[in-house]
Amino acid sequence: MAELLTPQNKKATKPDITPMVDLGFLLITFFIYTTTFSTASTMSFNTPSNKGTEQAPVKKSNTIILILGENDSLFWCQQDIERLTKDGN
Repeated sequence: MAELLTPQNKKATKPDITPMVDLGFLLITFFIYTTTFSTASTMSFNTPSNKGTEQAPVKKSNTIILILGENDSLFWCQQDIERLTKDGN
């Protein structure tokens, strides 16, 4: 037998949420494109003046020598530069 639907037995219809999802993605895209990201900030630091010709003494234990090599290699040592270049190495 065929089932008759009376006003009391009507089933609820489900709304289509596809336009709502589209609107959500449009809003996300809008806010991504209009957002202003912070600009890169730099740090300022004090540098010594060039008025005096004397250099402050530096302990050899506080020095480091960086040597840039081929293929982006980096060599470092913590020795006196005169000691490294004395033998012609």
